Amino acid sequence: PFWLKGTVREYPISPQRLMANAARSCRARPRRWSLLPLQRLIEARGPLVAAVAAAALGPKATMAVTIWEVGNPQGHVELRDGLPDAEEFLAEYLLGGHGPFAGVGRPVLFRGAAHAMPAYQLWTDDYLRERYGEVKLDQVETEKFETRTKLPHEDWTLSKFLEEYKSSEIYSTASTPKGLGSEVYLLPLLNCGGGYTSRLSETVLWFSSGGTRSVIHSDGQHNIHCMVAGAKNWILWRPDSGIDSRSMGWIDGEQEQLNDPTFTDAYGQYAGRVNVDDVDLEHFSGWSKLPWWNMTLSAGDCAFIPRKWFHFVEAPPQRSISVHVWFHSGDSFKKEHCTKLEKAGYNVSDFLYSLEACDFIGDSGRKTSKCRLPKQKALQQTEE
Repeated sequence: PFWLKGTVREYPISPQRLMANAARSCRARPRRWSLLPLQRLIEARGPLVAAVAAAALGPKATMAVTIWEVGNPQGHVELRDGLPDAEEFLAEYLLGGHGPFAGVGRPVLFRGAAHAMPAYQLWTDDYLRERYGEVKLDQVETEKFETRTKLPHEDWTLSKFLEEYKSSEIYSTASTPKGLGSEVYLLPLLNCGGGYTSRLSETVLWFSSGGTRSVIHSDGQHNIHCMVAGAKNWILWRPDSGIDSRSMGWIDGEQEQLNDPTFTDAYGQYAGRVNVDDVDLEHFSGWSKLPWWNMTLSAGDCAFIPRKWFHFVEAPPQRSISVHVWFHSGDSFKKEHCTKLEKAGYNVSDFLYSLEACDFIGDSGRKTSKCRLPKQKALQQTEE
């Protein structure tokens, strides 16, 4: 809206008219617009405008502050145009190097890293419907704004999902189905050296018409997240930021539902008492001080998010597909693993393992995962 874009003197209207328009627009969109820029404008224009604001907005009005407007922004996470080798990845990103990220890991975005994957080129709705229409999605969420209080659909065919996703609130959070996994690959930095292929936990297909938002949470595994279509905007907080405390609005869903019916059927641990559209800094004042990093993931990009980093994710209203791989790691590099692959004729910098070729630990009861090498040893993708 025009009234969020500058100062009063830029507009040929009175402060009274400006505030009336602001009040009317915000009342119509109580969850979509923040008044923080307006609050700053009021403070800059002095007591006269403040008095007009109070009259226009009412005595009980408060200025909504979104999650993007609190804390201490540190800028975008590191951007890289090429992938590190396996040894650099473990030392500098997974373990965090010797600087401020040591011991907690360092998030990074690899621009264009998914361009070589077949999924990036092929996954139109028509292609997916024709080739994989009968495959099952084991979990389809019924809400785009995650609350963790609504049960998902189970075992939908991909064809059924494609028929409905553009005109409804459904959102695939399914394990990447058989077939589709043959067109997505592990990044080469996971090929060897860190024991990753034996510690692959789970892979998830995120698919919607966009406009999705997560709760603020963290994961116990490392994450490689690749964007096939659309975009996602992230906020990331360090794992030692203290978000997982009651004073920051953190809850355990299973415990909270015993005492608060608002959280009936809630699951997992997350910042369930924090409204990302209107952060209550009076009750959760710690949010006003936290350093945070942003990350914009576009189609063809992949990102690494270290384990236990807290994050919030939202997608703009457009077709959105991404695939992630959760994994664990050792804490030292085993060069002999890479040497063994090279002696067998493989290029460890190539895309060797499709997700289809890997048996993930998941809920299978396996203690380790396993990936099968391709029979073709020619370095076709590298040479092309």
